[in-house]
Amino acid sequence: MKTVAILDENNVVTNIVCVNDNHVDSEKYKEFRDDGYRKNNAVIGGTYDSKKDAFIHPKPHKSWSLNNDTCQWESPIAHPDDGNRYDWNEKTQSWDTIT
Repeated sequence: MKTVAILDENNVVTNIVCVNDNHVDSEKYKEFRDDGYRKNNAVIGGTYDSKKDAFIHPKPHKSWSLNNDTCQWESPIAHPDDGNRYDWNEKTQSWDTIT
């Protein structure tokens, strides 16, 4: 079995289904796997970029930019790596500690 994303006419993921192994990619169906094939797993509402051959999740915040190598969104300021939990604050452009 393969896991595939069903795409609309704008390459937006509208559904994710499992299909028989003999199913091939087409304009409407794109396979993805957990091993980094096509950069990221597909998510409903995300997009498939045919030039990058990658799935891209919806942009989480207006200020974030797409890393063209990983096809993942990055915040303008790196996420703190101190063991605490944080949430991005778009208004202040900073990470707020979650208490």
